[in-house]
Amino acid sequence: MPPAEGGTPGYPGAPAQGFPPPGFPPAEAAPRKNKALGKVLGVLGAIMVIAVVVVIKVLISSLLGDATADAKTGDCVSIGKELGAEVSETTAEVVDCSSGEAGYTVVGRVEGTTDVMGTACDQYFKEGDDAVILAGDDYLLCVVAKP
Repeated sequence: MPPAEGGTPGYPGAPAQGFPPPGFPPAEAAPRKNKALGKVLGVLGAIMVIAVVVVIKVLISSLLGDATADAKTGDCVSIGKELGAEVSETTAEVVDCSSGEAGYTVVGRVEGTTDVMGTACDQYFKEGDDAVILAGDDYLLCVVAKP
């Protein structure tokens, strides 16, 4: 038996393969997504997140102020209890040397750098010192633990 018009063998009246059934319009092709636009928007979004974090950090710093900005050699500082080998940020403030909070003495100050991994403070430390380098806005404080 020959196939019915528009049908396939064994299924009379069924549409031929590859064509939509009669009475249905052909499916519209899905619009192409612009991959370049998506990447640009992703990068812009990341930049915005970074900018917001930087602005928040600057605002917090300006509101709280730099508690060690005026520290000089001979001053004493109190350093937050969370100080340790892996700590990258801590709180510090200049305190009276007779205070119980005065755990460290400033032995040097280096202007124009914040590189705590550099050698700028080496000249102020002696062998055996319990030394710490604190970075300010554009300076380093070289401090040693009080005996």
